[in-house]
Amino acid sequence: MVSKIDDERFQNGAQDYAAYLETPEGRLRADLVFANLQDLLPQLKTNKQLFVLDVGCGTGALAVRLAQLGFHITQLYVDNPATVLCGAARTLRDTSAILSLVVRNQAGEVLKAAIQAGDLPAAETNLNAEWGFESLYGGRVRLFTSAGPRAMLASESLELIAERGVRVVADYLPPSVSRTATYERIFELERRLGVRPEFAAIARYSHCLARRRENAA
Repeated sequence: MVSKIDDERFQNGAQDYAAYLETPEGRLRADLVFANLQDLLPQLKTNKQLFVLDVGCGTGALAVRLAQLGFHITQLYVDNPATVLCGAARTLRDTSAILSLVVRNQAGEVLKAAIQAGDLPAAETNLNAEWGFESLYGGRVRLFTSAGPRAMLASESLELIAERGVRVVADYLPPSVSRTATYERIFELERRLGVRPEFAAIARYSHCLARRRENAA
C-alpha cells in the first residue's frame, strides 16, 4: 500500500506528471520502455486472453497503450519494491509470462548531478546513495545499482531475459540539439545505446524484463 504522504504528493502533482509525459524527456522514457516491451510481448495472433498487471502505474499512460493492443489491464499503486516484486512474481503462471521492472539508476544520478547540474558534491554523494531527489514532486526516489534488481529477481526465482538502458545520453545533449525536431533520431540512438551493456550501465533508468525459471516452485 502507498503511504498517505506519497499518495497525496502524487495526487497533488498528477497534472504536472501528465504534462511531463508530454515533454521530449517524458515521451522518450515512455516510448523507450514501450519499445522494449514490444520486443518481447507475446504475439497477439492467439485466441488466448492476454493480461497485464500494471504495478506503480502512475497516470496509466503505458497501460492505455497495452490496452489498445488488446491486453486486459489491472492496475495497483505501490511503495515497497521488494514486497511488490514478490507478489508480482507469484502472478506469473508460466515461463511465457513477462515481468517488466523499471528503476532509477544510481549511476545515472551521478552523471546527472555532474554533467547536467555541474554539482560535484552531489555527484560524489550519489555514488553510494540509496535515495535520490524527485524534482517533480519534491520527494525521494529509490536508487538502484545494476546488481540490485538482478538480486531481487533472482530471490524470486525469476530469470532476467533482457536488460535495457533508458535515456543514456538524451538528458545531456547540448541546447543546440532540438529535442523536438530531432526526437526520432534521438529515440533511435537511445534504442541502439540501451541494448549495449556498457551504455545501459550509465543510463538514467534501468529496464529489466524477466520470467519465471523453469521448474520454479
